[in-house]
Amino acid sequence: MVVLFEFISMVLQEKQQDNEAMGKSRGGLSTKIHAAVDALDNPVRFILTAGQHSEIKQENPLIAGFSADDVIAEKGYDADAFIATSRRLKR
Repeated sequence: MVVLFEFISMVLQEKQQDNEAMGKSRGGLSTKIHAAVDALDNPVRFILTAGQHSEIKQENPLIAGFSADDVIAEKGYDADAFIATSRRLKR
């Protein structure tokens, strides 16, 4: 997990973003990390969004260009369009 945070920090330093992906909630500021990983849990792509933004809006940019035998996602990605897209990723 430490490696992931170091990787995120490095990328953020290299690429200055106007949108800092900070959202407001009752609990304070929040950020969501949407990550695609390989079979060994190494990050291959990640997207930061404000905490109140929906996961499903990030599914296409997150998995675009990949092929996969299996896709594991949390319930925030549970939509017919995402399921159809992930089935097309099959090798």
